[in-house]
Amino acid sequence: MTEPRFSAQPGAHERQLQRRAGNPLFPPARRNVTAADVKHARLQDLEVARAVEKEFRDILDAAAGLERRADMEVLFRLKLRIDLCYAGCSGVPGGAPEMKAALRRLVEAIDRVQRRAAGNDPLALAELDEEARAREEHFRLQDVPLVADLTREDPVVEADELVATLLTEPPEEAAAAFALFDDAQRRQVRDQARFLVAGLEPAEPRRDNARRVLARFDDLCAGPAGPTETQRIGGH
Repeated sequence: MTEPRFSAQPGAHERQLQRRAGNPLFPPARRNVTAADVKHARLQDLEVARAVEKEFRDILDAAAGLERRADMEVLFRLKLRIDLCYAGCSGVPGGAPEMKAALRRLVEAIDRVQRRAAGNDPLALAELDEEARAREEHFRLQDVPLVADLTREDPVVEADELVATLLTEPPEEAAAAFALFDDAQRRQVRDQARFLVAGLEPAEPRRDNARRVLARFDDLCAGPAGPTETQRIGGH
């Protein structure tokens, strides 16, 4: 069996294979990753990249075709498309930073148009402020590869891989993903994480990182829960 060689900047599908390969935190059948598996994942990521780039171009075309006094509902729907496209960028190889930057600039331009239309209406301006804060948090979370992988419309992380995936990531990224869950889900994930960490051999290289992640989960379960990602952007 040919040993897999992973990309330096993998897309979402290849990234999950990279987490699984030879990792004792995962079910035995998921640890065996072949070169053929990696090749297939790269093809999947390439398809995603093409679709995201097409949507990006379509968004730019739609923005260019807007009238100076575009309907607010039209602008709102365009912002929703931008949110989804930004999230999609995180799943392509390299993370598409140039496209993300362009989408951020476009959102800012749309926001300026909406603020001019709002004039001195305090309620409208307050709603725009709240939307901007929620969107910035959404963008921040989507810049975390693990969060992006977990919130995709077509998940690359299977349900029985979730806890092992969290334990494999750096503690800060795992903690950001942990914030996606409600209180009951957090406790369930934490308890499953304890079981998996307890089963690691002392000499296992991934053990120290997994224990640090588990410690973060313990801290977060002890503290007050914040809003989930769905709750943050639910008003968009």
